[in-house]
Amino acid sequence: MGIEVQDLCKVYDNRVRALDHVHLEAEAGVLGLLGPNGSGKTTLMSITATLLEPTTGTVRVDGLDVRKQKPEIRRRIGYLPQDVGLYPNLTVYETLDYMALLYNLDDPKDRKQRIERSLERLNLTRLVDRQVQTLSGGLRQRVALAQAVLSQPSLLIVDEPTAGLDPEERIRVRSFFADLARECLIVLSTHIVADIEAVASSLAVLRFGKLRYFGTPEKLLQSLQGRVWMVAMPPGGERPQLGEGFLETGLYREPAGIQLRGVSDSAPCVDAQVAVPNLEDAYVWLMTREEGAVVA
Repeated sequence: MGIEVQDLCKVYDNRVRALDHVHLEAEAGVLGLLGPNGSGKTTLMSITATLLEPTTGTVRVDGLDVRKQKPEIRRRIGYLPQDVGLYPNLTVYETLDYMALLYNLDDPKDRKQRIERSLERLNLTRLVDRQVQTLSGGLRQRVALAQAVLSQPSLLIVDEPTAGLDPEERIRVRSFFADLARECLIVLSTHIVADIEAVASSLAVLRFGKLRYFGTPEKLLQSLQGRVWMVAMPPGGERPQLGEGFLETGLYREPAGIQLRGVSDSAPCVDAQVAVPNLEDAYVWLMTREEGAVVA
């Protein structure tokens, strides 16, 4: 199982370059895609899912070319877009049964076993007779995930799967991905850095169609060791005078008071304390790097 992206470019209307010579490979676990709106994440996923033709370059899924072997690839992948449409009047079981037929799972016994397994994995068994329209947003998202894995894909592509979910549902979905990653490669696109931090074994960061980083989250964090600082805010709430080059990455309330967090090559002030880097620090820092500076 795995994907190989080779010198991939996608240009819209002969002028908008959505992807610009992207290279990456992933074989197992969770590949996290991070980047702001317009960075090319959805375009990359759509090409990988054979829904969009590349302009130049290619993507291979399990060694199959997305340009030439679309039917074979579609049998191997599960795809969950951000705005998945579920039929509101169908029950949970009817929804999965219908989707299983679309996956050409024609054997009734096999189809039933796959549905029951998906229901169990997403903790939906007690809701089989509920109409989709009566479910909360989090439960509907779990139904959508259940249908995406019915075919037991070797590659699962998911776009913003925890957007709009409450913390409890978000944790449940993350746990599902961590478990499923032992069986297939998951390409997970999200704006929520904590989702990537929780489950990703590899990370690709895109900006304006260019790959700014590809590697493990741990290696990216290592590049910021000794360069992340916490600075206490004065009691009046005014920001302290900080050294030039300090990049703010967050503001946090702690028992000792409000702490300003950021990246700097040296201590930004006398009272600054070194902090352990997190993925949010690294992401904000990457977004400020000059074009072409890929850390890997």
